[in-house]
Amino acid sequence: VDKDFIPGLMYIRDNEATAEEFEAMTLPFTVPSASGQDIQLSSKYSHITLENRAEYVCGSPDIPLHLLKSVATYKGLEPTAPLIQWFWEVMESFSNTERSLFLRFVWGRTRLPRTIADFRGRDFVVQ
Repeated sequence: VDKDFIPGLMYIRDNEATAEEFEAMTLPFTVPSASGQDIQLSSKYSHITLENRAEYVCGSPDIPLHLLKSVATYKGLEPTAPLIQWFWEVMESFSNTERSLFLRFVWGRTRLPRTIADFRGRDFVVQ
């Protein structure tokens, strides 16, 4: 992580400005890429606000199962097997916190990539 980037994130997270003062800063909901181009981080937000600033700093805590299911591959099991059906039922019953803990255990990360394209060949393998 870029050591100069972290203080900026912490400033956004910890700033005690009012909503109006925060809006006046007009911070885009983007991040610069290695080539210097701005990458839009959300289709929902164009600027960082007091309400969405935590999402800009660490991403959405939601773990959409439809996204995880769409990249799941199965080894030694059919997707229609009772065990797989039961697995997805259990995952659906989990809270986002429990899903996050599950992902950390099996995948070493607590959040999903934002889109299918962001997985870039890192399928979720169930075996």
